[in-house]
Amino acid sequence: MKDYIKYIIFMPLTWTQYFTIPSPLSKRNDNYYPLTMVCSTIWIMAYTFVIVWFTFDVTEGCLESKYSLLPMFLYPFGVTFRDIKKVSDFQDALGVFKTELPD
Repeated sequence: MKDYIKYIIFMPLTWTQYFTIPSPLSKRNDNYYPLTMVCSTIWIMAYTFVIVWFTFDVTEGCLESKYSLLPMFLYPFGVTFRDIKKVSDFQDALGVFKTELPD
């Protein structure tokens, strides 16, 4: 997927996080790191709640099963795709290092 399409799709999430989590790297917010940690934890809790709610709703409502099958079958594929992307990015970085730093 093109980068600009990902940016447009995830714009509501990234912009909301940008405005709700203060950056501790800026000069005026250098003492805000505890607030940054609390805000980040709240966002992670919200994402976790949505994932668990989605899993429960699909399992109970659509599949009519009392066992949660999505985490066993669907989520490992997502992790695999993420890891494949990480490996390809690492190989690209190694190629750049070999050309720019030959020793």
